[in-house]
Amino acid sequence: LVFFPQVLISESLLEHQDPRTNELALEAFQNILAFMGDLPFALGSELDSVHRILEICEEEAHLPDEVYCQILKQLTYTRSPKRDACFKAWQLLYILTACHRCSEQLQPTLELYLKTVGRHRQDAMHDIARACYQQLKRVEKIGARVHYPSIMEIKALKVGHSLQWIFVTIPGGFRLPVKINMATIILDIFQVLCARLSVTKKEEKQDYGIFYGTNLDSLHRLLQPTAYVLDILQDVEAEDSSASLWFCRTHWSYPLRYEKQLCVSMQYHQVLQLYQTGQLLMRKEHSPISQAEQASRLAALKHRATGASHPPNRVEMKDLIPTDIWLMFEERYWMEQVTAGMKELLRSAITPFQAKSQFLEIISSLPMLGSSLLEIAR
Repeated sequence: LVFFPQVLISESLLEHQDPRTNELALEAFQNILAFMGDLPFALGSELDSVHRILEICEEEAHLPDEVYCQILKQLTYTRSPKRDACFKAWQLLYILTACHRCSEQLQPTLELYLKTVGRHRQDAMHDIARACYQQLKRVEKIGARVHYPSIMEIKALKVGHSLQWIFVTIPGGFRLPVKINMATIILDIFQVLCARLSVTKKEEKQDYGIFYGTNLDSLHRLLQPTAYVLDILQDVEAEDSSASLWFCRTHWSYPLRYEKQLCVSMQYHQVLQLYQTGQLLMRKEHSPISQAEQASRLAALKHRATGASHPPNRVEMKDLIPTDIWLMFEERYWMEQVTAGMKELLRSAITPFQAKSQFLEIISSLPMLGSSLLEIAR
């Protein structure tokens, strides 16, 4: 019979020929009861019990179905003396749907159960039932989580927090908060960030991506859209605890955007790095004078973009001009040109935001924007 018992079952719910499989099924049920609070922990903690249940599911191909059935059994006519036992069983089901698929034979029954509970808003568990259903369908489509839930995930879930906040960094050092859950994938937070920047067109979204690294100079591989965010964060934590997720442009095929201040600032800091390292310079197609005039204008805009309301001093000046162009003329020339440009900006009451926008407008006209330069070792 499929209904809640408070004692251990004597054999697996599904028929298994292998005695070892039956032993694993009984062990899984023992850990389920422990997680629900109906038995003491045999392994020391809730995290250990959860991980052991997930490990058991990996032992045999049909054991996930067994564990799913065991949890559903505990959710049917629950009569546990523990007030939160039913909620904990749902939490365990929530974890399981993110980490293991059920069989095609069990899927329709499980979906029907979750949809039935999820439709009844008067049911206290309808929210988590809907979340389980969504995870079940996602795992069916893209596969399950790679890593087991961390201790922080289990602790958050234990107190009813299925959602948590993470921060994604964009060029310029801004950290944008994004809400995620156990089944959030990179594509989910990508869509959220694109919406914040008003990037809505499909072809424009192709110019952006999410990476991880410690800063803009050390970004690692482009993260796959179907990768689970919490799996990625576990990998990042293991490799470098100072690293974080970054959202930035990967291509420059779509025109730059000037509507939102956040978007302008992000693009500005990203192209600024390219310009300052000389990756956007065309030395043969422009005369030294024309390059110097453009560099002087860009230097003044760059200085104003910091919020400065005074001409740059000698120390600041050298940081405003790319090294390759700086060497073309003496320091006095640059001081005169950039100071004059800065005074003009102040007379025109150009704001730091406007300075960034004008900087981007000039950069967008450079033919090297969007190109990749490779260094050849000699």
